[in-house]
Amino acid sequence: MWDVIKKYEAEAVELILGYGPKIVLATLFLYLGLKIIDAGKRLFHNRLVKKLAYENLPSYLSQIFAWLLRGVLFISVASMLGIETASFITLIAAISLAIGLALQGALTNFASGVLLLLFRPFKVGDYIEIDSQVGFVHSIDIFYTTLITPLNVTVIIPNSNIAKANISNFSALGIVILELKIGIASTDKQKQAQLIIENILSKHSSVLSEPHFRVFIAEVNFQEVLLVSKLWVKTLDYWETYYDLVALLQAEFQTHQIVISRITLDRIASK
Repeated sequence: MWDVIKKYEAEAVELILGYGPKIVLATLFLYLGLKIIDAGKRLFHNRLVKKLAYENLPSYLSQIFAWLLRGVLFISVASMLGIETASFITLIAAISLAIGLALQGALTNFASGVLLLLFRPFKVGDYIEIDSQVGFVHSIDIFYTTLITPLNVTVIIPNSNIAKANISNFSALGIVILELKIGIASTDKQKQAQLIIENILSKHSSVLSEPHFRVFIAEVNFQEVLLVSKLWVKTLDYWETYYDLVALLQAEFQTHQIVISRITLDRIASK
């Protein structure tokens, strides 16, 4: 009986002497490694905050950065304890592959969102067009970008679609062209109509003086005279200026007994 106890006691002492220093060293290595990773995560996060406008992206990227480093640290600690890490790494790789395939669409949107926030082809508040969807950028998230159309409709677009699409940013230069096409049925009053339009545009506060507006006769036929007005406005004033001008023109033309056959607006265009 005592021989068995002494045998196990000797084996326990041997294990302690053999693995004790390794366990202490691995524990110390793990503690210091976690501290260094936390400090590196904070430093990485602070650097990203200074460079990126989107408030949540630095947190996401710094968390990913920290977990990658923790994974490397845990594998290193296991190796220090004599644990075979080859099969462990293979298992992690297989699990990562399975997760990646299952979340392929979400990961594509995530990667596209990160690229959008890094390269910034547009920002919140810009007036843009993406695949025939036109509106003001309401938010740029990791997976989706949200637009608000002029009709106050919310449009949510996956970032992976945006990464493959042509993007027209009408706010990039700060001003845009507002092009009005006004048809009048009174063919004998085309010069008078042109002077009325020029007078209204010259007095309107939202119409920019530089570049200067242009009003010209584009077409004359038996039914109508087509007058085209090209003026420049600030992007945020675009729709308000359009509706205001339509109301002013209708009132002034009615006063001078000029019949309007149509008023159309060409699509918004940047300078």
